[in-house]
Amino acid sequence: RLANSREEMAAAYRFDYLVVNDKLVDAVSQIECILVAENLRMARLHPDAGLKSLDLKETYLKTAIS
Repeated sequence: RLANSREEMAAAYRFDYLVVNDKLVDAVSQIECILVAENLRMARLHPDAGLKSLDLKETYLKTAIS
């Protein structure tokens, strides 16, 4: 397990966000903040991007419940 965490930390630079799951309440709060941030990205809102605003939190909640 420790070796796996070393590999994960070495690859962390490839990701946009880092959530450390040491306290569940904090981790959930951080993930909710990430979902809000992703919903506010201009690429998701700008009509020229060909994308409509995505409600990622709603999608996440539906997936988590299923």
